Amino acid sequence: MMAVNNEAGVVPGVAGLARRVAEERPWVLFHTDAVQAHPGDPVVTEHVHLASLSAHKFGGPKGSGVLVVRGGVRLEPVIHGGGQEAGRRSGTTPVALAVGFAAAFDIAADDHSRFVAVVGGIRDDFEKLVCDRVPDAVVNGAGAPRSPQHSNLRIPGVRNESLLIRLDQAGVAASAGAACQSGAPSVSHVLTAMGLTREQVRESVRFSFGWTTTQDEAREAAALLVEAVEALR
Repeated sequence: MMAVNNEAGVVPGVAGLARRVAEERPWVLFHTDAVQAHPGDPVVTEHVHLASLSAHKFGGPKGSGVLVVRGGVRLEPVIHGGGQEAGRRSGTTPVALAVGFAAAFDIAADDHSRFVAVVGGIRDDFEKLVCDRVPDAVVNGAGAPRSPQHSNLRIPGVRNESLLIRLDQAGVAASAGAACQSGAPSVSHVLTAMGLTREQVRESVRFSFGWTTTQDEAREAAALLVEAVEALR
């Protein structure tokens, strides 16, 4: 179960889901993909047995990740050899990456409250600017708990392929879905599961915000997005 959806940024409430699984299927191990969560988010709760994190999402070195394993959970290794990492994953441990991960995690966790407030405010301002100028624009996932770093907008009547080309030419990076599905020919199963039609999914564009994003950059991106929409309409 994803702690934060990587397309719409919706937060499904892992703690509650894990608790329900524990009540109804106490023998089932619960794993959460917490890669999109921010350090400081409460994802490793009482009934979560396993959690995956990746350093590049919070400024750490690319290629380093962590699997959090609750005490008492036994795992069968899929990589055999020298028996490193308590026999769970053989191979020489990349010490520099591990130290970089830990340092970045601590810094991001200490900055969690500020990150949520500042980045969330920048994202909200971006969405308001766009929706004020494009009144029929829809924020996919609005009304549900969302992470501060995601915005998924639907522009009725404008295909995302055409919009993304114009945004790219204007210097704005956006996508039609998650980065891990870039180039995939099928429409987003996430947005489809949220109730959007295939046509509505093809009108949706995803924007990401981070600790380096400034309000001026977000406002410029909003203005360029509006210009692109007006040109395509």
